[in-house]
Amino acid sequence: MIKKILLVDDSALSRRLMKKALRQIANLQIIEVSDSLVVLETFLHESPDLILLDLTMEGINGLELLAKIKELNPNQKVIIASADIQKATIEEAMQKGAFGYITKPFNEAEIIQKVESALK
Repeated sequence: MIKKILLVDDSALSRRLMKKALRQIANLQIIEVSDSLVVLETFLHESPDLILLDLTMEGINGLELLAKIKELNPNQKVIIASADIQKATIEEAMQKGAFGYITKPFNEAEIIQKVESALK
């Protein structure tokens, strides 16, 4: 069964690096979004199994998006992918319902492990 992942990051380089790791996982469909203003629309239209969400984007920041996504679907799994390694930010993301937190620069093994865990 193919699983859908919504990959949300305004950095083309970050999306490319994330996709490189994700391609090692079988049966994934990756839907990319670079504009924070269309994330909710894409989320509602695509109904992804998992969202990989950057925190720092123009428009709506990732924590706001996380809160809105969880409001729309409390069971939606979201992994935050961010360069922000402040403990308070990580704790806030987890309190708002994030399934996990991956720090940039990305570690492929960590991405694969957390994504596979979320998709079980």
